[in-house]
Amino acid sequence: MLMAHDRIVFQFPLYWYSVPPLLKKWLDDVLMPGFAYGEGGDKLAGKDLQLLVSVGGRHRFYNGFDIFCTIPDLLRPFQLTANLTQMNYLSPEWMYGADSASQEVIEQHGHRWVAMIDDPRRSNPRQYLYEEMSADTGADQQEVNSQQVF
Repeated sequence: MLMAHDRIVFQFPLYWYSVPPLLKKWLDDVLMPGFAYGEGGDKLAGKDLQLLVSVGGRHRFYNGFDIFCTIPDLLRPFQLTANLTQMNYLSPEWMYGADSASQEVIEQHGHRWVAMIDDPRRSNPRQYLYEEMSADTGADQQEVNSQQVF
């Protein structure tokens, strides 16, 4: 199944700053030498790896300050796995407060994630990030321009 697709998406909740045990077991069982890495292990080379993560905690608990770390810090093993397996590691996406989010908020994230997964521009992560940052800069400037300072 992995070989039949160009983009592999893992959607999972973080539990105690890690992936669910069943996903970890799957990774250990499937990403074997000769298949995913090592001699002859190029079956995933060039495929995109996208992570979509739900987090129960609030943003302030993942800000990287003091005793906390960031979500990208926690997902670094996936980036290293993508490097080892010659996959393209796409910028991960996550949702804070998932355990207390309303159905509407969850559906909004879901719709946005589906649109993002289907976007072919994501296969070139640097170009996509550049385009998204350029679009955000324009929106940020419009927001600043629309605010009145008292």
